[in-house]
Amino acid sequence: MQLSFAVIPLLMFTDEKVKMGRFANPLWIKVLAWISASVIVVLNLKYLFDRFAPQSWQDALASKQSLTAMYCKILVALDTTASDQELLPHIAKMAVLMKSELLLLHVADAGGAGTSTS
Repeated sequence: MQLSFAVIPLLMFTDEKVKMGRFANPLWIKVLAWISASVIVVLNLKYLFDRFAPQSWQDALASKQSLTAMYCKILVALDTTASDQELLPHIAKMAVLMKSELLLLHVADAGGAGTSTS
């Protein structure tokens, strides 16, 4: 949170030719630095929103319609191990929530396929 309060005044100071003289930031550094500062500010604002906004506001922004387009199909590779038992209920719930098609792919270990012994 405090990084923004250090970076922005630093950029303002180092951008001034009057104060910095020949050590002032060139244009390309100014552009990159202000982009970086903007990313820091946006991430701080997102953190504040996630931390302090009421759950109803967060739910309204995380609408299912925007996520549905992201997950039209979900492909799950299964290898018949114990992790499948843990994974499937979670993925099935997600597929129902997102109104997605769930595709299950069985991955079989060929036990040395493609290797030769000489």
